[in-house]
Amino acid sequence: MIRSFFVCLFFVFFEVLLFGQNSSVQLLISVIEFLALIYLFLFKSKKIAIFYLFSFSLLTLGGINYMEEDAPMNFYRIRFGVSLSIILSFFFMFTVLCERSKWYVLMTSITKYFCFFLIYIFIVGLFLTIFSVNYCSFFLQDLLTYLPILPYVVLIQLLSIDDIKKMIYVTLSVSTFMLLFSLAIDKKMIYAGNTFVLCNIVTFFVYPFAVFLLFRSFNFFIRWSNLLLFCCLIVLGSYFISGKHIILLFIFFMWFIARKMRTKNFIFFLLLLFVSFFYITNILIFFSDSFQDIPAIKFKFDQILAVFNSSDVFELALEKSSMGNLIAEYETVFFYLKNNLLVLLFGKGMGGTVPDIFGYLAPWAGSSGYPIESLSLNAFYKMHLPLLEIPLKGGLILLIPFLIINIRLLLAKDSIGFLLFISFFMLFYYSKECMLLVLVYDRYRALCGLHIENKKNRNNIL
Repeated sequence: MIRSFFVCLFFVFFEVLLFGQNSSVQLLISVIEFLALIYLFLFKSKKIAIFYLFSFSLLTLGGINYMEEDAPMNFYRIRFGVSLSIILSFFFMFTVLCERSKWYVLMTSITKYFCFFLIYIFIVGLFLTIFSVNYCSFFLQDLLTYLPILPYVVLIQLLSIDDIKKMIYVTLSVSTFMLLFSLAIDKKMIYAGNTFVLCNIVTFFVYPFAVFLLFRSFNFFIRWSNLLLFCCLIVLGSYFISGKHIILLFIFFMWFIARKMRTKNFIFFLLLLFVSFFYITNILIFFSDSFQDIPAIKFKFDQILAVFNSSDVFELALEKSSMGNLIAEYETVFFYLKNNLLVLLFGKGMGGTVPDIFGYLAPWAGSSGYPIESLSLNAFYKMHLPLLEIPLKGGLILLIPFLIINIRLLLAKDSIGFLLFISFFMLFYYSKECMLLVLVYDRYRALCGLHIENKKNRNNIL
């Protein structure tokens, strides 16, 4: 684990150091990284090459860091029409499939959902694109986003429980040093005029909760480094907090209490929570005042407070804020689905879009995830919450199993299950790195369950 830790540490060192520099040096380093992966795969160990391909994909500085910056030629960005990491993933997959005649595939409910999701939205999207309902450009963008599911599902089967465990803890530990290095040399991303430490897909959502849930799983130095650094970033207002983080914080609070309580006590807790709902504005004001010196967090609580104080919540859809954007998307998608029952049932597949019915989404074109061409086409896609994106892409056919899987993850009450819930419920559909993150945590959880089951069976035989 030590060697893999330092390899990944050097990787993020150059990612942060060269951030914002569209230089030949960065391109050269990215090419060397890919050549090293190919060399490992062909001449050393396929398993090690896959391990580092996945680890680098999780640790690379992705799209969130470049909302207001030109994306440089780092591991995430380098491409020849198609992302080089996608090309490499397919090369690895076809090579492995040609060499192996027998396969044991561990198909979890999430893996099955991913495969069904990909096939279903491809067929529906292709049909609607042929008949000019969907735009070809959006269909191709979705295809490039979701197609890496195939090599990821295949290649991850080669990794053992020890490999996956090492990947999870190495990426979390290295991400701590990435945040620290970003803060130390003042390499930061810009969002809405504010600066924040750089984020990869691990630190963006999983990290804040993993710091607490997996606290005892790290060695003494790493566990306290994680905790202290995260607290310092929050106090300094340097960690990017979105509206999704606030939502997840409330879900985490509920889940954590439920895990510690017996059934009768939990019912009492729910009643207490119901009563406290009537005092929600006072509670939000308290938190807003508590973070008076941390504008980034105070701003998020003020946004939620505005929702409860507003006589007409949908007036907030006109505001240029993340909460306003979410409300705008909700009202637009809900109205569109309500008046298009076939779309509600079956979705629009890859390339599925929603028209800007109320004019709420137009101001966000060119930023916040909407392509600039959405404005001229009046066709917006890639909503910011899966509860809006999934029914648009796959209707109730995909939404119902998605909700069932997430409910089961929450009811299971295990730490890895909750981290998997965060990844799956909030952002699996958004990028190839998000899907990979879900598959990594899903496979680790499945292999842990299989390992425990096999151990019980051996004990019963004895």
